[in-house]
Amino acid sequence: GNCSDSAIQNATSTIDGGCSTELNNGNVVVTAARAIVVNFNTIKTATCLEQTANSTLCINDVLNNTQNALGQPLTFSTLSSLNVSSLSGIPASSVCDDCAHALTTKLMPLLNSTSSSSNSSSSSNSSLTSLTANQIGNYCGASFLDGQIPAGIAEYGASANIGSASTSNNTSGSADVTARSWKTLAGVAAAAVAGAALLA
Repeated sequence: GNCSDSAIQNATSTIDGGCSTELNNGNVVVTAARAIVVNFNTIKTATCLEQTANSTLCINDVLNNTQNALGQPLTFSTLSSLNVSSLSGIPASSVCDDCAHALTTKLMPLLNSTSSSSNSSSSSNSSLTSLTANQIGNYCGASFLDGQIPAGIAEYGASANIGSASTSNNTSGSADVTARSWKTLAGVAAAAVAGAALLA
């Protein structure tokens, strides 16, 4: 189930209070983690997409395609130093597949938000984390902005009811931020930032 608004607000406040120095300094891991927490429900549905034919998670497909196209390992360091113009030489056919289409659809609310808040930025040097829907449409084609999930892509465990320990929402307003939770969050943050790279 989705996290409640109060749980997300509480978790965000925890990061803001405990990591203010890192946030003020632009630490890429902490900044990405905060963005994941704030937009958790939207990002969760995107990162849980899989190809039903082979049960491969779409985020893995995206990361592999991007890494292969770049010819170098994806790390926070390499991703934070990349921008839209530096990826312009990657052929769209290398990364614009059904998984990329489905991820674009699920992340559209965030992409539209980014688009409206970054109109003053040049598309040639904007950060990958400021990717806009228009840039994706220009790169992968207008069909990527149709709001559809291609056939053969579904949410992880949708047919077998796996991948979720509970279907209830957290309504207590508290967030259990354990070491395991942070490790998982860091992984999702890395995936989300890397996911932007494929669509640049």
